[in-house]
Amino acid sequence: MSDYYWVFLILAFAFFIHWMALESEKKDLAHLSDRKKRKADDPENVRIEDMQLMDLYKVSKSEAVRYYRKKHGTGLKFTAQLLEDISREC
Repeated sequence: MSDYYWVFLILAFAFFIHWMALESEKKDLAHLSDRKKRKADDPENVRIEDMQLMDLYKVSKSEAVRYYRKKHGTGLKFTAQLLEDISREC
């Protein structure tokens, strides 16, 4: 009987991790959509923010990723890819 308990706990934990990953992905996509909308509405302000971020990115990539994640609450992989894309645009 004890084995069923542990199997249930492991499956519940796996489901929780999977669910959290899906929620994080949804949040990242919503942030990307919001960023595109802000870029269309006020491109100058977004460009200024990007240039400030790229100044930090040139000094330390990890600090830029940490700063952006703290400011916008995005995932690590998503943020790193977004900063790479921004650096190509600038």
